[in-house]
Amino acid sequence: MQDKVYYDLELENSSISERTPVSFPTFMYDSLLMHYGLYQISIKVLMQLSNGIKLINNDQAFGYMLRQMLGFSDH
Repeated sequence: MQDKVYYDLELENSSISERTPVSFPTFMYDSLLMHYGLYQISIKVLMQLSNGIKLINNDQAFGYMLRQMLGFSDH
């Protein structure tokens, strides 16, 4: 999430015509792909993250918020 905040802050410094907003799920996918390099490894890590986040109970505020931001909500 920290990388996303830095990315958004950099966008604020650019001109309006250069700004292209990126959703958090898209940014997360792209950053994992860039970090791990290989597509198969990135997908494996993303699936592990997805499975872990889906197991988080609704009473855990941070986990619930992260699950909502990534689009893994049950609703």
